[in-house]
Amino acid sequence: MNSAKQKATLGDVLDHLIDQGLLSRAQVDREGLRQAPSLRALFSAGLVSELALAQSLSKVYDLDLLNAAELPSSALNQSKDLAAFFSTHEVLPISLSDNVLSLAMTDPSDEFAIKALKSKLKCEVQACVALRSDLLEALNRLYSIQVNNAANVSLVDIPTDLGNEAGLVQDLHRLIQRAVSSNASDIHFEPVQSALRVRFRVHGVMREAYKFDASLGDQVIARLKLMAKLDVSERRHAQNGRFKFPADGRVIDLRVSSLPLHGGESIVL
Repeated sequence: MNSAKQKATLGDVLDHLIDQGLLSRAQVDREGLRQAPSLRALFSAGLVSELALAQSLSKVYDLDLLNAAELPSSALNQSKDLAAFFSTHEVLPISLSDNVLSLAMTDPSDEFAIKALKSKLKCEVQACVALRSDLLEALNRLYSIQVNNAANVSLVDIPTDLGNEAGLVQDLHRLIQRAVSSNASDIHFEPVQSALRVRFRVHGVMREAYKFDASLGDQVIARLKLMAKLDVSERRHAQNGRFKFPADGRVIDLRVSSLPLHGGESIVL
């Protein structure tokens, strides 16, 4: 892993995204992204996928991009008292060897986080980049940040199989995480021609976030119904339910509404 390229800026990331055709200059100007204080504005704007953003950060900062399988399976013993710091700065220790801390980050421009950990752990820091949803899921799993620190939260309504490794299930969980990270007020799963379209409502504006192939549509709808404890076999009548989902350092209470349509079923979270 390489050290972060300290001279890289938010502007460099924006320029790279524009050069790759992932953002337009009009979008950047409309959202005021060049005046934003940090990369968090890019995450919350929801204008590019988290994968595209992570790839751009990896390129601009000349850092390795880790996938979910490369994240640690256990918490770093020396850092268990730093869970709140990790959550605030969205960083995850990978390993500490030969006095060098390998650190996954969603925002490699966060020099304060790097300097603070160098001082606290008396070590050097080598940064890398991870997808935000992967990193936050690992923080939840390894440091119990969301469930254990959330006040007055009942665990009864949290699905018990959030660790399910099935690809479709993980894609769905990452979509929900993305929506929360983007400050979406709701998520719409809508059957359209040859696809199940997913849209986020962010600041009152509907934005397409993903499309599942039509062949997967019934599985996605069934998964959401199971999470909300709805009747999977009932497709003729509207249903309402809810479930809790750990995301962004807290447990989100999601209300779920299913509605039968001519072309299939629609679900709104």
